[in-house]
Amino acid sequence: MNIKICSRKSILKESINYKHAIIIYESRDAVTDQIVVEVNNYFTSFLILCFDDIDSPQHGFISPNEEHIREALQYSINKEKLLVSCQAGISRSSSLSYILACNKILPKDAIKILDHNKHTPNELVIQIGTDILGNEDIWTEFDNWRIRS
Repeated sequence: MNIKICSRKSILKESINYKHAIIIYESRDAVTDQIVVEVNNYFTSFLILCFDDIDSPQHGFISPNEEHIREALQYSINKEKLLVSCQAGISRSSSLSYILACNKILPKDAIKILDHNKHTPNELVIQIGTDILGNEDIWTEFDNWRIRS
């Protein structure tokens, strides 16, 4: 599986090489029909998720949850090339991309999708994905990667 992590600013440029996308919005962003129409012009299929970049529940914010991760895992089935985007392409998209990769390949190989210079994965997304996939090696590889940075 080829997964590209990117920011919302670079999504249109990156869409040239990708037909499928998962786009993560924040709770304060209004996902309008206009946005859906625009995204639909660039991708054959897409999934829009809405959760904030937080590692624990906070009043007024949407925490990443099991439903979000399960929906992304389900969507990614049979997608050979997938673009995963959030506001900055640093935290939510990188953590979700790692989990999606772990669903296809071993965590020791999937961790290579992360770049110490670009990514600061959301720990809650990683933990939820680890629990859903039932593989503690996912968290162990992430923890080792984090220590090396």
